[in-house]
Amino acid sequence: MSDKKKLVLIALNELNFDALKLYDLENLPNLKKVVNNSKSTFSETEYKKLEPWIQWLTIYTGLGADEHNVFRLGDINKKNFNDIFSNLENSGFKVGAISPMNLNNNLSNPVFFIPDPWTNTKSDRSFFSKLISKTLSNFINNNANNRFEIKNYFLLLLIFLRFFSLKNIILYTELIFKSLKHKFYKAIFLDLLLHDIFCKMSKKKELNFSHLFLNGIAHIQHHYFLNSKLNNSKIKNPDWYIRKNQDPFFDVLIYYDKIIKDYLSDNSSEIVIATGLTQVPYDRVKFYYRLKKHDNFLKTINLNFKQVLPRMSRDFLILFNDNNSAIQAEKILSKIIDENKNKLFGIVENRGNELFVTLTYPFEIKAQTKFKINDVEIKNFQNEVSLVAIKNGMHSPKGFIYSGNDFKKYLTQDENEIDIKSIHKAIISFFKNE
Repeated sequence: MSDKKKLVLIALNELNFDALKLYDLENLPNLKKVVNNSKSTFSETEYKKLEPWIQWLTIYTGLGADEHNVFRLGDINKKNFNDIFSNLENSGFKVGAISPMNLNNNLSNPVFFIPDPWTNTKSDRSFFSKLISKTLSNFINNNANNRFEIKNYFLLLLIFLRFFSLKNIILYTELIFKSLKHKFYKAIFLDLLLHDIFCKMSKKKELNFSHLFLNGIAHIQHHYFLNSKLNNSKIKNPDWYIRKNQDPFFDVLIYYDKIIKDYLSDNSSEIVIATGLTQVPYDRVKFYYRLKKHDNFLKTINLNFKQVLPRMSRDFLILFNDNNSAIQAEKILSKIIDENKNKLFGIVENRGNELFVTLTYPFEIKAQTKFKINDVEIKNFQNEVSLVAIKNGMHSPKGFIYSGNDFKKYLTQDENEIDIKSIHKAIISFFKNE
């Protein structure tokens, strides 16, 4: 079916178009076009369901949060949905995806499939897809802990040399040098590389539906949104975290404008750009920490476990040989408190022989911050964690979608707002109602 219509779905995860409108976009013509011709979307109303891994699964399946019932990143590997990709593949269309958030690969023969770095599912069978999947997962998870591993950088270089676009070499050079001073540019470097990988893999003529998920801008907003023009509150980032006159949100937009240009100038495919949900500036000061070495810490507190699987940011999954070991570990983790009885792990979810755990402690952890289990102090705890961020962005159900007129007619609108569940149906209809 290579002669059929083609559609490309680009995820600019959580990007707030309303924030973009506060800036002069004359030098960002491609983002300006997208923002000025977009429609608002809406999703869940309950805040705990406003997570990207929940909302994007809704887009992929057409099911609301309570219908697909997947609330944790990485839990999709226990499910088997008839998502966009499998639906279209079963209808004879060729599909491909790079980093689709919280999506299980249940495809028979995708043109390409590279899972997100946190979901334990297989890539397609090609050498480079397997290499990209493993390398990005290792790189992103180790980078969150500020762990430098030469092997990961060597493999990333190999991937870069295979896929980078020569026209973007100046952008890559800028990002490398800027990242030496501000590490958030690493996230933009990876998004640009994923874009180049996607473009090269998408050149295969038989491809009909393809999807690229970019998460760098969500990372920037979570870390630095309080420095953007959208923040009108008195809550600001401390000087040791970032300079008051610096605005990373605006600083990185030039790179996304270049990325979007490549899709807007592609006349062979219908382009859809969606955010899923958005972020708004956070309403209080809250610190996010992550364990540096999950295995080591869990052994230090004498947990009897089989394996630990780090997820995004503060989350991790612990696997046990039996339910009793999980119960004992749950009791220990739930009892870790500071001197004011604030819990270190506010979420310890028992799943039989698994525990899903989140490091929820919201305050700054200093050398004098003490944690204990049953009055027994955990020594030098500050060395066990790395600062992920001072939370700057909180999720909002409002999102945005941009597309050409040919696709718009399939979207279900309610007073100019679009239910994100309808995006799934619109994509299916786009191909099946030719």
